[in-house]
Amino acid sequence: MVGAQSVTDLSTVIRKTLGQVPPSLVGCSVTTLGDKVYVFGGRLAATKQMTDHLYIMDLPSLVWHRHIGSPDSARPPCPRYFHSATVYRHFIVYFGGMNYGTDLSNINCSKRNTLIDDYDRTAKVYTLNDLYLFNTRNLTWIKRRTTPSLFTPRPRYAHISFITIAAKDKLVVMGGQDTNNDYVEEFSVLDLVSFEWEHGGSLDRPCGIYRTVPFDPRIGIEGLQHLPHSPDQQSANSNSSDSNKNPDFYLFANYNLSSDLISRELSSFDPTRPTVNGGFQDYDHLLSQQQVLPPGLRFPHGQVIGQHFVIAGTYLGAHSRNFQVWALHLGTLAWSRIDTGSRLENGAWGRGLVYSDQWILFGNRNRDIYKAYGQREINFDDMVTINLEAYGVYTTPVSTCDRLGYDLGLTMLHEPNMADVYVVTTDDRSIPANLQILSLRWPYVSKLIDGMTKDRDSKGNITGDDETEIILGGRQRHHKGIGKTMLFPETYAVTLAFLQYIYTDNLMTVQQHQPTVLARLLILADMYQMPRLKQLSTHALHQILSVTTASLVYETATLTNQYGLQVRALRLMINTKKSMERQQKQYQSPSSPDSPASSAHPLEFLSSPLPSIPPPPTPTSPCAPSIASSTFLSDCHHDDFFTFSSPPPPPLSSPTSSTTTQKNYYPHLVPLTSTQHHDSNNPGSAVYLVRKKSSPRSLSSGSSTTSSSNDDHLVFHMQQQSAMKTPHSFKDHSNGTSGNGKFSWRKLQQSTIALAKPKPLRVDASNAQPFYDL
Repeated sequence: MVGAQSVTDLSTVIRKTLGQVPPSLVGCSVTTLGDKVYVFGGRLAATKQMTDHLYIMDLPSLVWHRHIGSPDSARPPCPRYFHSATVYRHFIVYFGGMNYGTDLSNINCSKRNTLIDDYDRTAKVYTLNDLYLFNTRNLTWIKRRTTPSLFTPRPRYAHISFITIAAKDKLVVMGGQDTNNDYVEEFSVLDLVSFEWEHGGSLDRPCGIYRTVPFDPRIGIEGLQHLPHSPDQQSANSNSSDSNKNPDFYLFANYNLSSDLISRELSSFDPTRPTVNGGFQDYDHLLSQQQVLPPGLRFPHGQVIGQHFVIAGTYLGAHSRNFQVWALHLGTLAWSRIDTGSRLENGAWGRGLVYSDQWILFGNRNRDIYKAYGQREINFDDMVTINLEAYGVYTTPVSTCDRLGYDLGLTMLHEPNMADVYVVTTDDRSIPANLQILSLRWPYVSKLIDGMTKDRDSKGNITGDDETEIILGGRQRHHKGIGKTMLFPETYAVTLAFLQYIYTDNLMTVQQHQPTVLARLLILADMYQMPRLKQLSTHALHQILSVTTASLVYETATLTNQYGLQVRALRLMINTKKSMERQQKQYQSPSSPDSPASSAHPLEFLSSPLPSIPPPPTPTSPCAPSIASSTFLSDCHHDDFFTFSSPPPPPLSSPTSSTTTQKNYYPHLVPLTSTQHHDSNNPGSAVYLVRKKSSPRSLSSGSSTTSSSNDDHLVFHMQQQSAMKTPHSFKDHSNGTSGNGKFSWRKLQQSTIALAKPKPLRVDASNAQPFYDL
């Protein structure tokens, strides 16, 4: 049976493309706009023939088709390769490149096609500086002629081009090489409204697609404030009310890949002003301070996603050859590798693009990467999809209001004179609110109000009693003297956080960022189809993801179909488990005669005092309504995968009876496995497994079933110990049976994924039940 070999394979998928798949091409441009991919030009790898073909792929269906314009439409650009393609609104701007023989742009179609087929491969090559636009709406070509000026760029190929966000409607062309393969160290700026080359200047270093990747941090708003700026720009920004007007554009470059010391550069550049001393502001020292750096990547390419700059390229090392994807955090400037598992170990992969927080990569799974790179070819037979959210790389939510608007929203929520409805929670507490404000961001309330229009009189007032009830998934309850009430099946803490979002369109309060409250908000966003709240809640859960919250985040993401968040939480839990197993093996290997593994008694490690732990909840009131008990599925219906805490201290006793006393005082302490877990960094650390009675439900996994009396709440305890002994057996004190003590993470994962489809429950005033029934 063939399947995923590791959790990293869960985030990487390889699929076969369909339709008129483009052939292997050299120097073609690959651009994505919306849900389409556009491949233009290039040289055929098999025949070394230039092409002017345009292929378009539909990403949802993975179907390619070759675009052939109508006879009366404008001609496409002449065949070329190593040109640039830049997205501008619904256009793709093509500039420059190289072709063979005569410039064919002014020859009629029939003769031009003949010349294309009869290329002399030994003919002299020519570089170009013409400009074409492709309209992706009506699929037509537009030839734009520019006014000659002193800033008209020289013909070039293998250059980089981009459109700045700060200076709108400006195309910047930088670097490249000329016909003699000499570097063109200059840049030019084109106004895409008047199509005039406005200004330009010289550069103090080479720039090209072989080594340089441009990126604009304004695409990731959160990372803008952390990146460095030049001193003159900082002073200019201090006098501006909008920090996003900073015109810096950043470039990352790596070169000298064949040497032992790879050169890496991180610099900023302002293309809107004349250059002074080359125009670059270097920040190489910031990269040299990082302990983890990407290797030398050939033909690098990348884009900004949220707070990260994602870069990919071919790595040809002495012992390994593969395609690698890396991410640079724009806030900390820390590098991390996107581990794609075993999916990209074989095959030749070329150009990568960003599509809906996913990195899509084209190539051929059966080609050799070294041979493909030697011919500089790009294949399109297969497409790899990497879920970047599983690695914490995703588009961050954009703030919709400033601090003043946020404070105004909270003030309106706490103003009872503006309320016309009371939201009643499951713990019999009410919050005043306004129906019109609720309906603006809550589609469910908007439908309720539309349904109440049939009861309006001629003046627009709602007729009927003043004590109208609006039921949200619960049975009717009457509150005398309150007026219109809305029964909301959540606790007061979750309801208040939900209303704070309704009034502010943001999650900014401390109450909203409690882990259990965030989990409930994500479930409410999924149930009531509120995309903005779902994005904010998912982002907040990514931020609080840790060892202690991984189980809560994993279950919430599973129920709400947030696959990237689910895989990331699962990776954290599995990596923690592997780390504990490695430390356990280090402890099991006796390094000296005084090793704890040679202890005489298996429970002698309990002789030292242990810190305290709160007592477990009493079974008489398992669902007492409180903020602490308003967990994801409430405390009585939720078992954490693991939670780090400490067991209670033993009672004071004499030194002679310490071991016996601790045996009797810790009946719930059992070893995690057949041997105690050991922290390699601290030789006196131990791990214990506390078994606590939990919810009255059963959990089946495989052929074994755990009943309500044996439903265990697993808690790992880390405690500093001066000496630790290895127990010889694993005994369950709750039922008196013994076993091998092996904890099945796979069964736990399968049981979580096998949860039934959630469905809303009716609210019971006497007992707050979970909103989703498992």
